[in-house]
Amino acid sequence: ENHLISCYEDGMEVDWQSFVPAEYESLIETAVQNADGGLKSIKEQLPNEVSYFMIRAYLQIRK
Repeated sequence: ENHLISCYEDGMEVDWQSFVPAEYESLIETAVQNADGGLKSIKEQLPNEVSYFMIRAYLQIRK
């Protein structure tokens, strides 16, 4: 998972949508808006099945 982020940072195209199920997008967006810090603050607001990678992928989608 982390290698995909590295590839993206190196300029490669990555289809982030394929890593974030549609049913979690609005939950992640709400958590991002309510977060008072980094990824941990976002993750604590979400169901266990939402991984840190899904959060990072979503953050790439919204760029």
